Amino acid sequence: RDAHARTHLPRGPGILVHGPEAHPERWLPGADATILPTRYDPAANSTVEALACDVPPITSARDGASEIVPDPRLVVADPGDVDGFAAAIRLAWGLPHDGRWRAAAAPWTVGRNADRMIEIYTALLGTR
Repeated sequence: RDAHARTHLPRGPGILVHGPEAHPERWLPGADATILPTRYDPAANSTVEALACDVPPITSARDGASEIVPDPRLVVADPGDVDGFAAAIRLAWGLPHDGRWRAAAAPWTVGRNADRMIEIYTALLGTR
């Protein structure tokens, strides 16, 4: 799929089509925005990673992490809505990287997730 995207998406100054990356924190802070038109993802890592790097993420409403995106105009209802994503891109290019994106991700740490999973399993199993 990445090869298909690299072949069919537009090219030009300021546009980078990127696939999986082991260390996104190395290049994400230099991005104006990220785009993930996912058809389904319970909570896309790329959305939370962009937020953590203080970068506005553009995603679909089918990304569970879209619930924590501070600006709802960056969440496109239909992942196939090309015009909706284009509008979100134009908007994101003008948004400041002022700490609000990072603040939205701050509560969603790996430790918090682990603690919550332990609570859930403890409640389900009735043990401690």
